[in-house]
Order: sequence, then C-alpha cells, then structure tokens
Amino acid sequence: MKKTKQQIAEALHGSWREVLLFELKSCLHFYRLYEEAFKECDQKIERSLMKHAPQTSISELEEKSMRQSKKKSSKNAPEFNVPRIAYQYFKTDLLAISGISYGTVLCLLTTMGKDLHRFPTAKSFAS
Repeated sequence: MKKTKQQIAEALHGSWREVLLFELKSCLHFYRLYEEAFKECDQKIERSLMKHAPQTSISELEEKSMRQSKKKSSKNAPEFNVPRIAYQYFKTDLLAISGISYGTVLCLLTTMGKDLHRFPTAKSFAS
C-alpha cells in the first residue's frame, strides 16, 4: 500500500456534504413511507379476500401440511397468510405445486375467483 494507516483511516471517515446527507435522509423517509403504504394495501387486500372467502373449516392435518410447505415467501410477498386464504377458496394447496408462488396464487384468485374446479383436468387448467 502506498498510503499510511493514518491516511487510510481518514479516508474511511469521509467528508459528508450537507446536500448528500439531506438526500440520503429524504430517500430513507420515502422508503419508509412506501413501506407503510404497502402494509396498508396488504391489509386492505386481506380484509377484502377474507370478506368474500368461503367459510370452510380446515382440519389439523391440512393445516400441518400447509405449514410444512417448503415454499419461501419473497421479500415482496404480502404479509398475510396466503396459503390459508387460497385453501379456503380453492380447497387445494396450490403452493405445493412447484413453480407456483404467492403472487401466482393471488393472480389466479383475482382473475378466476373461487371456481378452480371448473376445469375437467389439470392439463386443461394449465393451458
């Protein structure tokens, strides 16, 4: 290294300009604002889905199989329990299918409603 330890230590402290600190603070504020807006939106979606969900009971065995699912939610997945709501609507654990994510299940739910069983075969559903 060409610099001394003292020079390297001084370089790590940096020189913070007032304008850059303001921009960083503003970006953090907007990030938190958007985060709150997404949480509020998720809550509204959950309330709406639960309002129209068929009242079906889920057995302990079915509940356990949904919890054992290896499917990980992404950082952008809603904060509510998508597998449980999807099971109430479809009476099937769609997340057990590889390639099906939380977003895909919600998309199916919003476009098709609760009548997933109107397809005679899995092939006709996939097409």
